[in-house]
Amino acid sequence: LDEFETMLDPKQFFRINRKAIINIACIQKVTVYFNSRLKITANSLQNEEDGIVSRERVNDFKAWLGK
Repeated sequence: LDEFETMLDPKQFFRINRKAIINIACIQKVTVYFNSRLKITANSLQNEEDGIVSRERVNDFKAWLGK
């Protein structure tokens, strides 16, 4: 995913954890999750676990969303 991530538009795509990259247009809902993480509800995620933003990326993710 590291190599693939460099080919994507950073305004449209964000790597939320080591297993998943998400498109901003697919995000339906963002909620607070335990252990200082965020949970994303999106129509493109394979399973619930893929939609967890890692603790290390939460601040960057919020800045990417403009929050």
